[in-house]
Amino acid sequence: IKGKPASDRAVLSQEQDGIKSHTHSASVSSTDLGTKTTSSFDYGTKSTNNTGAHTHSVSGTAASAGAHTHSMTFVSGGSSGAPGSGSPD
Repeated sequence: IKGKPASDRAVLSQEQDGIKSHTHSASVSSTDLGTKTTSSFDYGTKSTNNTGAHTHSVSGTAASAGAHTHSMTFVSGGSSGAPGSGSPD
């Protein structure tokens, strides 16, 4: 069976004189691909605190006709950092 030659013969075709006797030789050898080492990495820690803690108070009233208002007061957390402390910074 032969591959496609330059002529118009089919891609795979059998030679008219049959299969010729032939041999193949090969060899293998070991290859040291080496080693890959890894190391640990300290990503550290990320601490958090409550800086920026604050509260929102929303109040509102509604008349019987549905007209109403809303008022909002924003109070920043104090220097203690406790939420809702209301202390100015």
